[in-house]
Amino acid sequence: MRLSQVILSVCMIAALFLVSSVHGDETEKLVTTARGELGNLLRQWHKEGSAAGNTGDYYDNRDRGHSGLRMGPYPQLQKITYTQQQLRRRRDWAAQRVIIPHVVMGNSSTSAHMARGGSNVRMYYSNPRGIKFLYTQYTHNNIYIYPEHRDYDPGRNGLGGYGDLYPTNSPYLITSQGSSGSDQSFMRAIPFVLAAFQPETKKKLIDSGLIAPTLQMILRMTNKNIADPKEYLTGKAHPTVFLGRNVDSLKMIKMAHKILATDIPPMIQLKAVIETTSIAGLDYFDLRTSERLADTPAVIARIARGKNRSRKITVSAEASYDVNKRPLKFHWVVLRGDPKLVKITPQNATGSQVEITVAYHPRRPIAKDSKMESNRVDIGAFVHNGKYFSAPGFVTFYYPDSEARTYDKNGRLLEIGYNASTSALKVSDWTALFAILSPGANSWPATLLAKQFSSDELAVIGKVGDEYKTVHATLLAASEKSTLAAKTRNADRATVKAAKKKLADASNDKNKATLAAAEKAAKESDAKFRTARGVTNRARQAENKVLDKVRTDLKLSVRALVDRAFARLVNDADLYLTHQKKIAPLRAKADAKSKAALDAERKYLAAFGMLKKKKGGKIEFLTLQKERLTAYEQCMRTRLNAVVLANVIYPDMIGSSCKVNFVDPAIFAPKSWRDVYHYDATGTISGWTRYDEKQTSEFTADGRLILKKNFRGRPVKTRKVTYSSKPPKRGQRGRGELQWTAAGKPPKRRPRR
Repeated sequence: MRLSQVILSVCMIAALFLVSSVHGDETEKLVTTARGELGNLLRQWHKEGSAAGNTGDYYDNRDRGHSGLRMGPYPQLQKITYTQQQLRRRRDWAAQRVIIPHVVMGNSSTSAHMARGGSNVRMYYSNPRGIKFLYTQYTHNNIYIYPEHRDYDPGRNGLGGYGDLYPTNSPYLITSQGSSGSDQSFMRAIPFVLAAFQPETKKKLIDSGLIAPTLQMILRMTNKNIADPKEYLTGKAHPTVFLGRNVDSLKMIKMAHKILATDIPPMIQLKAVIETTSIAGLDYFDLRTSERLADTPAVIARIARGKNRSRKITVSAEASYDVNKRPLKFHWVVLRGDPKLVKITPQNATGSQVEITVAYHPRRPIAKDSKMESNRVDIGAFVHNGKYFSAPGFVTFYYPDSEARTYDKNGRLLEIGYNASTSALKVSDWTALFAILSPGANSWPATLLAKQFSSDELAVIGKVGDEYKTVHATLLAASEKSTLAAKTRNADRATVKAAKKKLADASNDKNKATLAAAEKAAKESDAKFRTARGVTNRARQAENKVLDKVRTDLKLSVRALVDRAFARLVNDADLYLTHQKKIAPLRAKADAKSKAALDAERKYLAAFGMLKKKKGGKIEFLTLQKERLTAYEQCMRTRLNAVVLANVIYPDMIGSSCKVNFVDPAIFAPKSWRDVYHYDATGTISGWTRYDEKQTSEFTADGRLILKKNFRGRPVKTRKVTYSSKPPKRGQRGRGELQWTAAGKPPKRRPRR
């Protein structure tokens, strides 16, 4: 689904819609059929006239009932319908593209492929026009719920999940944790909240365009994970993605009902006043002309492209308002990120304007002990009118995960590796692993692996190995029977196909009987195959259960224990250097494919200026700092380790994978080079060296390619550099990989024949 298909002009208003007609007096309908305290309260309030009900409220389903709201509990709620023409044009599908001039709650449990834009939320957030459109929705009483699907799950590059892929946060919509159906808790709650508002309050909220901001404040203040109202000014209340199980509908309606027309929550309004700027082609390399992703009144979002370690932005919230003219107090807090790397400095007595300084943030857990990681910093802005807080405003900074940056102790940039990757190992043969860790194994690979475990851990691994041997034998036998059953089934299907063709050529009793017999045999063989496959699946589940069972004496499973051991090995920066003499004979015995994989990886590191081969075949690692490796050096050594471990040290026992850390190409151009920066005696940048697989190039401080230097090493001939993008890969949205060329460089001549 293209972003241009998702974000249409805001000028396309509800004329495109055919809303369901109102039959009779809606105010006479029961406000809700819900049972329990929630239903009783709403019916009591509505009867008393202190609850507005859902008259005039609409529900918009945009997944054709895939995750639709059950309308029964909401007799007054109306549903938006679409004309046949709109249905043919898919105007009812996926992210909403127009503003509807009513109070609307909608949803769409749909998503594109991860590389093609991902969730509806990410497609909005990765486009400045998308975020502007969301603000218009937000201030026109339209609020939508979309699942994150695969855009917010613990892991990296698809190993588990991808982590937090959202380049910003916002109060403009609700993102639910999970996939299809994860939006249901929010969909069921919102109509109840809309019904619970007092009539005068609701009218004023609608007239002032504050329905959605007020709903957001109520959702965040009443979430079940918020134990104290003071936590509203923490990241717990303002996650990127919300858990459905934390929605407290009863608490939400009680809070909504208490809001008087004279106490309506205020509205945050933000504006960037002045900020650090970066220059394309010098401070960063991308076809985008700035770091700005969004400048809207409740979301200011930046992509940290520039090379500076810190960036400053002065933000004003002076335009924030209260519809009842109440005085406001201003609050600014770090919601996500390292508080030590963020400084918020008030610029006036009221704190309505602040200077925010944010230092470079590498990927980190969103909270202590959390498995979820993010590359984004969120600063929250709030106003309080003496009664209620506003919904949040966000100032966000996103640091692309495919960059590995290192700054020295003085804050100067040493290098950026633009194709930072994550390497991982996975056991492919557990029988071989248990064998190599058995007491009788004494080879160097066995010793190396055994050192990663304590004696107690090895004892447990030995016991689990015996359990595994039994279940694995069962799986092998079941798999063999399943394979034979599949062959028989396929042969019988082929016989049926041939019999049908023969019957079509000559319809007679003999051919009919042949076909009937073939179909009977095929039916029987298909049943046997399904039975055999079921046995195989259960045997595989039993095998996984042995590996994944948490052992009380270890407090983790054997699979997790082994994964931890291999993680230590793959991240050991000195693994290859320390064990060169042991690795060399293993490489000599390896097959041609494994040798080629290792040789290619060493060549790759050499091209990026991190390795050189010495006499006698011994290698030497090159580093920029003596005291520690840079982030990119560590990344590249991990790549080498993964190849060595999987292809040479433990061939046929483990497999390796290496993927460049995923960043949505719609917001950040992929690149595949390394820039190492140089400084003169005064600490001023004098240029940089660029490494890629094909060449090493030198650049001046102003970004020109150095073609020639004099005897003192000073550039005497330079050329301007231009940047362009390759075509995107198949199935990928956005631009393809960024490439650079020297402007005016003559094309290569064809050699004479």
